[in-house]
Amino acid sequence: MTMLLLLALLAGAAGPTVHLSLPLPEGREETVAVMMPGGMPPADPWGSLDESQRELLWVLGCRGAQVNRTSWSGYLLVCPRGASGALLELADSLASGQVRPDSSAWAGALDLRPGEGSSAVLRFCPEGVDTARQLPVRVSRMLSGPPDTVVITGPWPNSAILWSHRGDDIYASSWRGLGTETVATEGGCFPAGVCLSVSGSPAALEDLLDTPHPLDAAFAAGWGGAMELVEGAIESSRGGCRGEGHLLWMRGLGGGDTLRPWSAEPMPSPWAYPARLPELPEPAEPFGLTVPLRADSSTFRIRLAAGGISDPLTMAACALVERLAGSLALREVSGISSVWLAAEADSVWLEGRADAQDLSAADSLLAHLRVLALAPPSDRMVDNCAARASYIIGDRMEPPGRVRLLERTVGMLEEAGVD
Repeated sequence: MTMLLLLALLAGAAGPTVHLSLPLPEGREETVAVMMPGGMPPADPWGSLDESQRELLWVLGCRGAQVNRTSWSGYLLVCPRGASGALLELADSLASGQVRPDSSAWAGALDLRPGEGSSAVLRFCPEGVDTARQLPVRVSRMLSGPPDTVVITGPWPNSAILWSHRGDDIYASSWRGLGTETVATEGGCFPAGVCLSVSGSPAALEDLLDTPHPLDAAFAAGWGGAMELVEGAIESSRGGCRGEGHLLWMRGLGGGDTLRPWSAEPMPSPWAYPARLPELPEPAEPFGLTVPLRADSSTFRIRLAAGGISDPLTMAACALVERLAGSLALREVSGISSVWLAAEADSVWLEGRADAQDLSAADSLLAHLRVLALAPPSDRMVDNCAARASYIIGDRMEPPGRVRLLERTVGMLEEAGVD
């Protein structure tokens, strides 16, 4: 009841969304971050987007997720250079969504409380000159007090440990429940290391942070690296991180819900039928595609084109295949949760996540795609696929004729095979 009252007061007191244009560190890609009021999680992730906004995310090739961290919740959108301004209206739609209380064991142990302030849209771009301020966060009352060691046991199948971290920030391993974060406190912020484990003790925690995984680089190259931008802004807005001596050890005794200090909800696929787009910025440089993931029992790969990344028509055909797979084919194929394009050494693949028990799902998907590709795409679909290809290659591509795109797509799928 107390948390619901806090949420009601938060919603009633929230003012207009704060917009900040912040400097983009060298070597980083433009990013738009949405921070929800009070640092609370959105009640319906991505639910406030209309069909044209979902279409825009796909055409620009944005890499992003709805992200929940200890002190903040919101959205991360990594986009092509020069395109962040085109996402501001979409970001406002996301920021307008309702929030929900967090009743997790993690939030209770850290005694997280919604902070003041309305939602915020942070645009990290080369022309950014603002200073981070008024950022909506959740404050940990536990970490705001004197240094303490707290051990809690509970009905969880795993354990979670938070400690005072001194050293470089590490975000690339966050996908596997290991890394650092900035936790807001009443006096500033706390530099935390976090580790999830099935069993074990807090010994040698810092050594765990230095243990790499082959997929860390792929996560950081997507939207994972953008978390550092947001948490750096939080630290800057609160006068820097300080504090040490705290340790929270939540020991799972088995059963119950898994402890998840962090979570992410992937971007939604566009609708099956292409939507009209607003005026798009000119492609400034190649945005490219993600590198292929390491093949394992849950990742499949369909080779689409060798040398395709340098050919505009082939890239438009790859975009059409991705669109057909994500918005139509997955409805007919069980055991596959998501698909995306990946490229390496000038070759392009359609990758996806599949149920480890259903090894035939990728073959079934390819068979469905070969049938779906026989239907001529609409003029708007051709236009949007050409726009998608334009941002991948970094140069505006004139939409090809429907027949040319159809022929290239059908021929490509006839030669495609599951690796």
